[in-house]
Amino acid sequence: MPNCHDTTRALPFLTDFSTKDRQLAEKAFSQQEERRRKANESRGQKADGLVEGFRRQLHDFLGAKQLPHDECASPERT
Repeated sequence: MPNCHDTTRALPFLTDFSTKDRQLAEKAFSQQEERRRKANESRGQKADGLVEGFRRQLHDFLGAKQLPHDECASPERT
């Protein structure tokens, strides 16, 4: 179960509610965070796919010998 202290520190008004209501709020906050995490992960995967697609199009357009070697590397490079 989530730590109530973390939320009450960020949302002190929760201390005015019953234990059951605080638990419901914690559950709702946790579910919202999980949805945000999944949405961010999905956007990241889509962005990676777009980068890879662009890299392939560039490779096809210019040809393998025209691109510097590091341009053919994975888009995960930093």
